[in-house]
Amino acid sequence: MSSVTCCSRENEGEKKLRHLQVSKTSTEEEELLFDNKIWIPDQELGFRLVTVLDDGLNDVLVGFRDEQGFFEKKRVNRKECELPSHNSANEDLCILTEPNVATVLDSLSRRYQHSVIHLESYFSGESGAGKTENTKKIIDYILYCCGDAESTSTIDGHCIGSDIVNCGVLLESFGNARTNHNNNSSRFVDLLEKSRVVNHNQGNRNFHIFYQLLSSAFGKEVKDSLKLSKSVDKYKFLNQGGVPVDRDIDDAEGGRTTDKAMTQLGISDSEKVAIFEIIAACILIGEIKFGERTGLDMSYVEGKSEVDAISHLFGLKSSRLVDALTQPTIRIGDKLIRKNQNMKKSSYSAAAMANVLYERLFSWVLDKCNTAISRRTALAKPCMTRFIGVLDIPGFEIMQKNSFEQFCINYTNEKLQQFFNHFMFIKEQAEYLEENIIWNQVDYAFDLQPTIDLIEKPLGLFALLEEECVVPNGSDMSLLEKYCTNLARHSQFTRSKPSQRCQTVRHFSIKHYAGFVDYNIEQWVEKNRDAVEMSVLELLAESSHFLVQQLFPPGVMEYLKVSEYVVRASHRVFSLMSLYFDIKYLVGTISKDQASQEQNNYVKSLRSTVADISSLEAKRRDYISAIITKLQAYIRGFYMERDCCRKLRRKEAILTIQLNVRSFCEITDWPWFRLLSLIRPLIPKDRERAKIQELIEHNSELQKKNEETLIENLKLTTSCELLREKCAEVEQNADEERMIAAQSMAEKEKEIKKIRLEMQQNEDVFDVLEKKYNEQHQKVMVNI
Repeated sequence: MSSVTCCSRENEGEKKLRHLQVSKTSTEEEELLFDNKIWIPDQELGFRLVTVLDDGLNDVLVGFRDEQGFFEKKRVNRKECELPSHNSANEDLCILTEPNVATVLDSLSRRYQHSVIHLESYFSGESGAGKTENTKKIIDYILYCCGDAESTSTIDGHCIGSDIVNCGVLLESFGNARTNHNNNSSRFVDLLEKSRVVNHNQGNRNFHIFYQLLSSAFGKEVKDSLKLSKSVDKYKFLNQGGVPVDRDIDDAEGGRTTDKAMTQLGISDSEKVAIFEIIAACILIGEIKFGERTGLDMSYVEGKSEVDAISHLFGLKSSRLVDALTQPTIRIGDKLIRKNQNMKKSSYSAAAMANVLYERLFSWVLDKCNTAISRRTALAKPCMTRFIGVLDIPGFEIMQKNSFEQFCINYTNEKLQQFFNHFMFIKEQAEYLEENIIWNQVDYAFDLQPTIDLIEKPLGLFALLEEECVVPNGSDMSLLEKYCTNLARHSQFTRSKPSQRCQTVRHFSIKHYAGFVDYNIEQWVEKNRDAVEMSVLELLAESSHFLVQQLFPPGVMEYLKVSEYVVRASHRVFSLMSLYFDIKYLVGTISKDQASQEQNNYVKSLRSTVADISSLEAKRRDYISAIITKLQAYIRGFYMERDCCRKLRRKEAILTIQLNVRSFCEITDWPWFRLLSLIRPLIPKDRERAKIQELIEHNSELQKKNEETLIENLKLTTSCELLREKCAEVEQNADEERMIAAQSMAEKEKEIKKIRLEMQQNEDVFDVLEKKYNEQHQKVMVNI
């Protein structure tokens, strides 16, 4: 077994964290089995695996080879020794036979040697609990541990560690914001909370970069070039939360740190200016004021200063920007039609423009960070296959006004908490029960699946929201009515009642694992649609601003032109590859000879042109059409034959009836038939009278039997009540005997505890006497 070296630092008697390394002087003796092997503490190595030479009463004589190869012996206190584990190379530390500090460190060392590392750290908690700060500490620790290897991956004096830190700074500036519970809340995971750019609740702020740009970190010349002449509290997108200036956040220092991080990540000065221009444009979009003409569903821009500033930053024409926001063009067939918008829709278009600008800017910054790290990683280890991922997500949020963003964040945390509960507790307890391990069932957390089903099920919150976004003229109020109609009986959903104490409008409430959360449904439909006018995208694609051109490449028309050339070229080559079994399913077996040979002789795939596939499709369609025509002919023939048979049966029935009627008419003229008709009413009805008498007698017998059954039922009911009374008496006596037995059991347990206490005292006295005897015996032996 290979020994483990631990580099330790001790400060005032406290043990610091030790970083494991493989010892360079592993010997063949240490590769033997674990018989007579133990771990002992070592000042240089942390723990050392040694061989037991002599087992004493209070100490142990052990032997080992030092770094120079000399065999040494020493005595160690038994309390400081640790037993080794026979399965220390296992990936699961929970199944170690001896789970102590030494075996855990040895197992980790062995896994590092074999590159079997699967570590995970999970930090949960609501917003502001410290997840982001813990993430920073983890990254700092990883970088500290990798400090020795950084010198091999430096470019221009920078290393991978510094790039990771700079990326964190940059992402915090562009993706973090202040909330009511957290001054540095992460607002991005897989997607960015871009709606915060144009709207945020009371007590919240926009992303940090907006305030850093308007702080003293950047001079007046920079702000004038960006057309930002007002203070931070004068801009609409920055003062909605009521705290544009936060004393706990140093925006100026954050701006300088962000600018330095950009420089170290390789972002040039021109790119930084372009970034600031896009951010300034997002701020100025919020200052555009729209008006609406009286009696007309048309909007217009009241002031042109902000529009001119944005057009100047992006290299656009002001009139084109105004038209894109107030009178966008839509395509109907091959024609372009300009439609008028009211003031509300124009405001939505402007907000969507700011959102899409910042979203794509954030993605561009993220790509820059990944490029910087990948470039240095490729220099350090071109064939690297391992990595360390650190994920930081927003925590559970309960704000004064909870909107669509809080709902998505809470849903994510609900799924994560359910996953954690299932795999850490529920699944573990299930394994205990399967293995017949004695275990007291513990309810660690409530089942969160009903809330997840409420959100995910086919008629759940997300499904109804998607349906409302597709329906023309869908609104938030109609969505609320759908929620209350379809989900009123769900245990996790309740409609909120208006309260005079709360000024915030609350429409419905959902029960999460952290409790009930009230949600406001305003702008849910618009936020989920996330629609941007095509006119706005086409206008931004025409910008002369180089970074905007990268964020908005040529639009749909250019794509369609390229697609037309691709389609034309695909008709000239074998552009389609289909599996043999797909082609066989499409056209069927060509001949019986092929069917007999296809088991041993077939091709894996077929390459063909679009024309070939189209021809096969046409033949297949004609063949299916012929089959359908024949099938329809057979079905029509079947129905006609059935109708014909029915008509023949009706004809035969009519002929039979006519024959009988003619026969009756003929027999009525016969004299004897007339005589029979006159005598039949005078024939006595003795048979009927006898039957009636028999029925009366049978009825009387049934009544007698019914009376006897009732009497017997009464007797059985009486006996049943008596048995119930006896059963109650027996149960009462059993309860009394059970109480007496429990009392006697308690008394016996008290006696047992008393006897055990006396035995413990006697054992202590025996230990003292034995110790004195040993001391006297040693003195006597010394004197002898």
